[in-house]
Amino acid sequence: MFGAIPMIAAGASAFEATGGAHQEAIQKLVQQVMAQTRANAADTAQTNHSLTKEIVNERIRSIALSADRTIANAQSERLLDKLASKFSLISSMQRSIG
Repeated sequence: MFGAIPMIAAGASAFEATGGAHQEAIQKLVQQVMAQTRANAADTAQTNHSLTKEIVNERIRSIALSADRTIANAQSERLLDKLASKFSLISSMQRSIG
């Protein structure tokens, strides 16, 4: 058990000797992670912009379709009113003849 103490001490002194190299490696790793995080954030922002643009386009398309439906409904209502008045006229004529 006590035989491991010199090895731990030797390991600690070896770590101290290479501490600068470890610091540099850690710094490089942190820089790489930060660069990747920035790249991911840029990708996310671009994806968000694209999706927002698609949503706006779909809303515009939806509004246009709704306007078309409203116009078509108004036209069909006018045509049905004309048709109903013609049937009413025919019915009146039949009553007056018959």
